[in-house]
Amino acid sequence: MSMKKSITAVSLLLAVLMMITMLTACADNSITSQPAPAASATVAETRPAESAQPVDPLVGAWRFPPSPYGDDFSVYVVLNADGSFYNATNLYQNGASSGPYTQTITTNETFVWKKLSDHSLELHYSYLDDNGEFVTPLTYSEADDALYWDGALYAVRDNTFVRDN
Repeated sequence: MSMKKSITAVSLLLAVLMMITMLTACADNSITSQPAPAASATVAETRPAESAQPVDPLVGAWRFPPSPYGDDFSVYVVLNADGSFYNATNLYQNGASSGPYTQTITTNETFVWKKLSDHSLELHYSYLDDNGEFVTPLTYSEADDALYWDGALYAVRDNTFVRDN
């Protein structure tokens, strides 16, 4: 039974890596790339300020787990209060996972997230090509403030994420 769990875990990891690769490869020409942020850059608000409307606790930046292969990038999914989302990739210049980086944002009008219940949501996105819409069902765990995809860790909240533009 341990072998089955190992195979399942490796399969899920490969599926996530393939998804990240697909997101990068299929991005349209509207992708923006900017130089490393200035030292005075402020931390992005991942939970909007108090307002008359209650804000969903799922709104904010979520960081994908680091690759076990020591990659020189970090990937985020940022859920906006208006139901849209975007993917951000920070590619570090020094070959580690910190220091100066170039940020790439991927999104379009089809990138929306839908809350199904207090503990589940779906990411809906399309690259407006023949492949159609992709749907990623996620489960939210309040205990560890993380999102799970089919029982595997998908992303954890990251209140330090900075959007460069």
